[in-house]
Amino acid sequence: MAVGVIVCTLNRAGELRDCLGAIRQQTLTPHVVAIVDASGPATFDANAETIAHCAKASSSIEFVHLSAPEGLTHQRNLGVSVVMRAEVAWVQFVDDDVILSADYIERIGRQFEDRAVIGAEGRDDNLRTQPRRVFRLLYPRLNRLSGLSKTGHNWFPVQRSAVVDWLSGCAPAYRRDALAELAFDERRTGNGTGEDVDFSFRARRLGELRHDSDAVYQHRPSPINRARGADLARDVITHRARLATDFPRSFTPGWVRYGLLVEGVWCVAVASCRRNRQRRTYGIVLLRSAVARRVSPHEHAVQ
Repeated sequence: MAVGVIVCTLNRAGELRDCLGAIRQQTLTPHVVAIVDASGPATFDANAETIAHCAKASSSIEFVHLSAPEGLTHQRNLGVSVVMRAEVAWVQFVDDDVILSADYIERIGRQFEDRAVIGAEGRDDNLRTQPRRVFRLLYPRLNRLSGLSKTGHNWFPVQRSAVVDWLSGCAPAYRRDALAELAFDERRTGNGTGEDVDFSFRARRLGELRHDSDAVYQHRPSPINRARGADLARDVITHRARLATDFPRSFTPGWVRYGLLVEGVWCVAVASCRRNRQRRTYGIVLLRSAVARRVSPHEHAVQ
């Protein structure tokens, strides 16, 4: 089955170079790789040189470099519109700060041999441990095996392969059928907080989502362009509230407020011990929103 790859990037020239290097080394060669680039002029030009080098070194892969306005969900939709022009059976998304193991795409492709599967993702090898037991107790899960809470909090699946409720935004793959019917929610502006849960919940109505623990990648979070402090908190509040609005049978405003309260208390406590001002500010904004019951998706809308 032919596969297309989409990489959305923003001002991360070094990270993108490493990401594309891993894509070029895949045991299953992608048919097309679309790089949707919202970088400033200097970084865009540097990325263009990297992509030209990749295209020269990998003549069997079509590389497409697209300029786009900033916004993860918009960038992903633009990438889909380009990749879907090719005869691909499924699409692999890769964050620009993610490194795929050499057989990652091949292993994920095996999941799509089962027609019941609509989406699949592997395991982040940088996450060596599962969430602390206290978090599992504090945040009520949607079901016994779920990596999602009714509060909108999420964590990665268990180490073994399984059918799951959601796929993270790091390296998910979706069948062409899903992408032909669904789009990423562009109301989730900026870094698109929660876009992975939102898209997963809509895609799982079309088929199974699978976690494959044998397909491995490494997420190496880049500090470049990441929201922090109050900005991140406002994004989180807005987009968790939107989950409760869009999927009221799974998430509710009451549980979202509870989750913000618990997370806020935890962050303020940890930040006070470690003297982390950004984390403390983040926690305080969450607490104020939870206490004031301001969790409408319109209240903190990001411009």
